[in-house]
Amino acid sequence: MTATPVPHPDAPTDAFDDPSILDLLTLERLELDIFRGWSPAKARTRVFGGQVAAQAVRAAQETIDAEREMFLHSLHAYFLRAGDWRQPILFRVDRIREGRSFVTRRVVAIQYGEAIFHLDASFQHDEDGYEYQVEASLAADIPRVKPDKVARDEFAGIVDSRQVLDIDMPDDMKSSRWIWFRVPGVDSSDRRLTNAALVYASDHGPVGAVKRAHLGAPGIDKTMAASLDHLVWLHRPTDLSEWHFYDSGSPTSHGARGLAHGTIHRHDGVLVATVSQEALVRPWRD
Repeated sequence: MTATPVPHPDAPTDAFDDPSILDLLTLERLELDIFRGWSPAKARTRVFGGQVAAQAVRAAQETIDAEREMFLHSLHAYFLRAGDWRQPILFRVDRIREGRSFVTRRVVAIQYGEAIFHLDASFQHDEDGYEYQVEASLAADIPRVKPDKVARDEFAGIVDSRQVLDIDMPDDMKSSRWIWFRVPGVDSSDRRLTNAALVYASDHGPVGAVKRAHLGAPGIDKTMAASLDHLVWLHRPTDLSEWHFYDSGSPTSHGARGLAHGTIHRHDGVLVATVSQEALVRPWRD
């Protein structure tokens, strides 16, 4: 028997021309815990990290019986290598824990025979408990600029994303990154799809927040930047067809690594998710 050769970057196969969020987050099951996903074709070969993270979440969800109604509440992910849109990505799921209240999954994304991404994700069924939220920040509670007054940014497409410009931000907040976003085509009654789509959108912001902390630094407009690891905590269900406000900033940067923290609020100020990410921001090397 002849082994199937490992795909090679110089032999691209197929990709989406103009996918919806549902296209990207619908995976093909190849084996019990092995799945395949595709990427959109674009000018750069590198796959958007939020896409790989969201697809990995979908793979993990597929290994949990829908009747159990277990929903993603936290994840910790590492971006190991750049993905290539010219080839499908394989997702291998390990069933780490099957609990009555919590379920844990580990997912490895593979391309060209190598791991490009690693995810640990925890799922919980809905429970009654104490309710608390600190008062929303000014940015989320009383936005200075409404989303319909902000132009769509370069990330817009699958996600309707609108970054607030410096001129519309107070001087003491210019190192932060303010983004309004919504994800059309996601049915809020599908909690699994909604959570995966939120993970997709959560990767748009942190790297830019790290770079914004160095506004005016020599060469900051020409850097090598990438996500290194990514953490998301999902606090409450939400409806992504409505506007959400993503407020992110960076408390520190050293050794070509910068840390970003962000919060995602609904337009009414309710906190939906918290995000942390370490990003590589390296001066460009000729």
